[in-house]
Amino acid sequence: MHPDYPTLDRAQRALELCRDIAACKLYLMRAGDIHALTATLMLPCYLAELERLRLRLGPEEMKRLKEGLRQMASTSSTGCSSHCFKD
Repeated sequence: MHPDYPTLDRAQRALELCRDIAACKLYLMRAGDIHALTATLMLPCYLAELERLRLRLGPEEMKRLKEGLRQMASTSSTGCSSHCFKD
């Protein structure tokens, strides 16, 4: 997480990271192409950044993140919320 992101952007950044994590996992499931290699390298970075960011979220930001993840899960077959956030 870039240290000078405004507070209002943290929940949105967490959602972006969840999308990136979901994309990496899809590429890893396909395997055998350059995107899978890139995903292998980037996934730990995305997960670490998401964890650092999650620890800094306030209650209102956490609420926004949970709602965003619910929306992502309902419109996506990737199951973003299942690996990005645990209640």
